[in-house]
Order: sequence, then structure tokens, then C-alpha cells
Amino acid sequence: MFLEKIQISNFRNITNTKLTFNSKFNIIHGDNGNGKTNLLEAIYYTTSLKPIKKKNKLTHLINDKAQHSILNSTFKNNSYREEIKIIITPQKKALIYNNNTNTDIKSYLHKFQAVLFTPDDLMIIKGEPEMRRELFNKAIFHSNQFYYSYIRDYNRILKSRNKILKEMHENKTNNSELLNALNQQFANLSLKIYEERINYLIDYIPILIKIINNLSNKEYLPYLVYKTDFNYKDREQFLLKLKNKQYLEIRQKRTLIGPHLDDYKIMTNDKEIRFFGSQGEIRLFALAIKISQIVYIYEKTNQYPILLLDDISSELDEKRKDFLFNFLKTIDTQIFITTTSLSNLPKLESSSFYHVKNGDFS
Repeated sequence: MFLEKIQISNFRNITNTKLTFNSKFNIIHGDNGNGKTNLLEAIYYTTSLKPIKKKNKLTHLINDKAQHSILNSTFKNNSYREEIKIIITPQKKALIYNNNTNTDIKSYLHKFQAVLFTPDDLMIIKGEPEMRRELFNKAIFHSNQFYYSYIRDYNRILKSRNKILKEMHENKTNNSELLNALNQQFANLSLKIYEERINYLIDYIPILIKIINNLSNKEYLPYLVYKTDFNYKDREQFLLKLKNKQYLEIRQKRTLIGPHLDDYKIMTNDKEIRFFGSQGEIRLFALAIKISQIVYIYEKTNQYPILLLDDISSELDEKRKDFLFNFLKTIDTQIFITTTSLSNLPKLESSSFYHVKNGDFS
């Protein structure tokens, strides 16, 4: 499956454009601030229904001079086409998939997959644990659509639980019975999320090690550790931990245990790379994490996701850049690459080029 064409109206600085794409390489070039990343975000939003930056609101996606934005996309899958229309207003977004307004979001997101590389991703290793959880949550869902439901339901229960803890602190009310009922659901979902994360890592870690070895000529001894303070396999023990933490949680008005606080430690030679790695090593490991996710998706689904590479070549040295593009040439998928200069890229066969200036493409 590949994105055959897209029509964009009033999405960020892109007021009106209609583009047809190559099924392999699509190179978007132009100076910074003209709309290269906005085109990638339009594609990414179509596949994920989320902006690139998590904190961005719907209003941030709409052109300042417009009341709403519209994304019309056509995906080609063998001999048939999938039509997608997304309408974004300041209050909500509406998805129309093959003329159907009642679409199962979980199935939709699992079907239309894109992996995004940005310069920020190269620094994800040094970021907060939330960034790594978000990265792996997206990766796990690409291969397991049920994981989306687990995370959605977990966040709903977590929000309710935090609300009760806050009320118990501020109003001095005794909601222990309701809290205990939520704890049962919270424990069940915590165990499911933990199990899916561990199952993912069992298959993912060997791929990651292989990719890092290929990138570094076996210079490192890499591995990845799931960091948690609790034994999620023992449900009763987890519930006991919740009970023992209750007094402190009420004082702090928030849930203090659970998979929303866990982390992924990227290690090499018995040291955590985020604390001891050089800038070049951090870039290498971050690149390997993303490439490994792509390989994992293919091994599980027999289909590569669409790749969106936002100015990634400017962040890599020549050795890593050569490895990345040699890898891209071998995989059967559609790839979008932004760059400020075509000289940053190697020669790529089966390529289409799009120049952008002030949101206009030519």
C-alpha cells in the first residue's frame, strides 16, 4: 500500500495543494520554514490521527486565516484504492474513510502505518522516560492493534484514579471503596500492558542488536532493559503495592506506580547510553531503534510502513548516512524525505522531487 495522492487545504501554512506521489522515493526540498515538515505532518496525521508533536492542539494544525483544514488522501493497495478525508476544526476532527463516517479507529490506525524520523528522534535517548514510552507504545501498536485499547483504557482509569486521590486529599473524603474497585481494573490493565511490552521486546531486541552491530561494525555490546520497580506478573502483589502506597498517593494526589512510569534503558558495555554515550553514539543508537522498528513491523505483518524522514540526513555522519540509504534502497516501501539541499542526499532511483516555498509546491 502506498499514498498515491493528497489534497491539502489550510493545513498549517499549506493553503491549497494537490500532489501525486511516487511509490518509492519522494524528495521534498526547500529552505527551512517553508512547509516541508508540514507536508510530512499532513501525511503522518492521516495515518495516525495525531500531530507530530504531542502537545500541539487542533488549532495549531489550521491555517491562521481559515476556520478548518481538510486532508483528502488516496492510498493504492494492489488493484483497489482507499479514500480518506479528514476535517479538522478547533473543537474536533472528523474521519471519513471510504465514504463511511463510522470507522473503527483501532482497525484504521493498524491498517495505515507510517514511521516518522525527525532530528528530535535522534535525541530521544537523552529525553525523559515519557518520550521512550510513547515511542515504544506506537511501535507495539503497529504490530498489535489490541494494545491501542489497553493504553486507551489504562489512561482513562489512571485519570479517574488520580481524580479520586485528589478529592480524598482536598476534601478529606473517604472514597476507599471506589478506589479499590478502580484498583482491580488498574491492576488488570497494568498486567496486560506489561505483558505486551515484554512480548514485543523478546522479538525486537535481537533485531536491534543486529542493526547496531551493522551500523558500528560490532563495536558495542548493546541491549535493552525494561525498567520497572514492580512485578506485574503477580497481580495480588501489585494490588498490595497499590494499597501500601495509598497514603502517599493521597498526599501527592497522583498514582505512583504503574506502566505509565516505567522506562526503557538502552545499554552498551554495561552502561546506560543516555548518561555515558557521546553525541555520535546517541545518534547511532537512536537511528538503530527506528530502523529496528521498521524491520520488526515487516517481520510481523509482511509489509513495511510508509517512511517519513524529516531532514534526517543533516544529523548523520557519512558512515551512518550511507548505511541508512543503503537500507532504504533494499526495502519495498514508499519513502518521503525532506532536505534543505539535494546535495545532502545520494542518488536515488525511482524518485520524484517537490520544491516548496511559502507552502506552495512545484
